[in-house]
Amino acid sequence: ICPVNRNSIDYLLSSNGTGNAVVIVIGGAAESLDCAPGMNSVTLKNRKGFVKLALKQG
Repeated sequence: ICPVNRNSIDYLLSSNGTGNAVVIVIGGAAESLDCAPGMNSVTLKNRKGFVKLALKQG
């Protein structure tokens, strides 16, 4: 478990060569509280920097 910020994720993905992976719960607490039976939702507002970092790292 580590902070989910650009520097931390960049370090984890680039340390020890290639083949590293991280898992990010994008919606966090907001998404977990927005649930109802039969309804699927994803909370992405203001949480798109991880896509840029994923594209940069490959």
